[in-house]
Amino acid sequence: MFGNLLKLVKSNSVKTPLEDYTTELLVGLLSNLPKLKREFCQEFLGLESDFFTIESQVRYGRSIIDIVIKGEEEICFIENKVNSKENVTIDIASEIELRQLDKYCLILDGFSEKGYKTKLFYCTKKSELKQLDQHHFRQIKWYNIAQFLDEKSSEKLVDLFIEF
Repeated sequence: MFGNLLKLVKSNSVKTPLEDYTTELLVGLLSNLPKLKREFCQEFLGLESDFFTIESQVRYGRSIIDIVIKGEEEICFIENKVNSKENVTIDIASEIELRQLDKYCLILDGFSEKGYKTKLFYCTKKSELKQLDQHHFRQIKWYNIAQFLDEKSSEKLVDLFIEF
């Protein structure tokens, strides 16, 4: 966890978004508390596997997924926002506007074609209503995560994360 946090500190004048720190802290917390990770994945996210891997900042082509959780035959993407909104890019070749979540759906389509069950979560600090009908899309807020973690664990690390 600490190595990933230190990577976020840039030596130049570029500011690292708060959501990157929040992402690394959540992934580090869950990675260090296996029971809590399993409860979070199964109870909060609704995943069915018994074993999960969790990674942050996973690159698929030109897209970087904040959190990727894999089970035996399922995969879950979590896009985190704190003080920003969904990114929109223009595909230069086709001049088509692509929303960040649409690109993630295309990546998840590939996993779905391979037989994976897929889920996509959009986690925000503030409300930003999104409409998606694929990959069991669900919107959550950081408040929901904090509330779940608080109910499930009395670990000092959890308290520090919630305070952050």
